[in-house]
Amino acid sequence: RGKIAEHLNVTADEVCFTRNVSEGLSLLSSGLDWKAGDNAVVSDLEFPSNVYPWMSLERKGVETRLAKNEKGAVTLEGLAECIDDRTRVVSVSSVQFFNGFMADLPRIGAFCRERGIIFCVDAIQHLGAFPLQMTASNIDFLACGCHKWLMSGEGFGFVACRKDLAEKLFPGNVGWQG
Repeated sequence: RGKIAEHLNVTADEVCFTRNVSEGLSLLSSGLDWKAGDNAVVSDLEFPSNVYPWMSLERKGVETRLAKNEKGAVTLEGLAECIDDRTRVVSVSSVQFFNGFMADLPRIGAFCRERGIIFCVDAIQHLGAFPLQMTASNIDFLACGCHKWLMSGEGFGFVACRKDLAEKLFPGNVGWQG
């Protein structure tokens, strides 16, 4: 946790281990106190791991909005078209699996921070190939699997979550080690 935290410029107590990105993003999607009418915004280029956790909230009256890409690019402008005063989360991949496009995380993160929207990032295609600092990009929640550029094999991942956000999440999967 300490080494991961050092690379992301966060503290070790803001990092926890997961099995993969899906589990990590599900911690956030299932942990927020959603209200009917809320929405989450993702790009139409996202890998299913960054779509299904949000779509599963439909049963709670939460809408998942798909922002249109612009010639294969995930842009703030495309995301902003889907955002309104009921948007709780914007979740994007820092690097798209489909074409390698790298999102402008600092710009998107600043936009979300100004509006009180949680900025969530899937960093599985990013970490290990490029540096990434959560605070510089205004990232609130980051999920990563480690079998790609971090080369650790399947079944190992982590999340990094701002401490104040983590304290507001409800655990969706509880057990004696939870």
